[in-house]
Amino acid sequence: MKKVSVPPVFIMSPFYETSDKIVIDDPSRSKANRESDWFYEDILAYLNIETATPCPWTCPVVSIHRFLDKWKEEGEPKLTSCFQLRNRKAARPLMQYYTSSYLQNMQWVKQKPLTHLEADFNALTHELYAPVNLFERLSFVFNSINHYHAFTTLRQLIEESEKKWAVHFS
Repeated sequence: MKKVSVPPVFIMSPFYETSDKIVIDDPSRSKANRESDWFYEDILAYLNIETATPCPWTCPVVSIHRFLDKWKEEGEPKLTSCFQLRNRKAARPLMQYYTSSYLQNMQWVKQKPLTHLEADFNALTHELYAPVNLFERLSFVFNSINHYHAFTTLRQLIEESEKKWAVHFS
């Protein structure tokens, strides 16, 4: 198990701050246990750290299905519950996780990892499979990550993207 500093190109609110570190460990460690290590796969690729597991961007259809299944089965119900109980503290890490996963999958559609969070985010807003006003809507989510309206915005983005991804891959 090894701790490494998050590369500066991945420092962006609400995910990482300058002094943050992530744990690089056994590649067989399940993604469920890495829910606070946002952009984990992309950071490993950026640092040229090889793992035994295949890179998720090499097969974006599979990665997107996993993301959408997890969102529908766990993410959306848990976040709905958090906001019904007005528990914004519990909602925050879940929103960070699903927002980062959404951003990853938007990039992985191009079969490339994220290499510079802010630049890649700006570039994604011009893709044909990007929902309308992606930049403004995701900026709103980033700036109010633990608010109910950010959750509804993220939910709408995922629903719209599911349809656009289906058309893109058809």
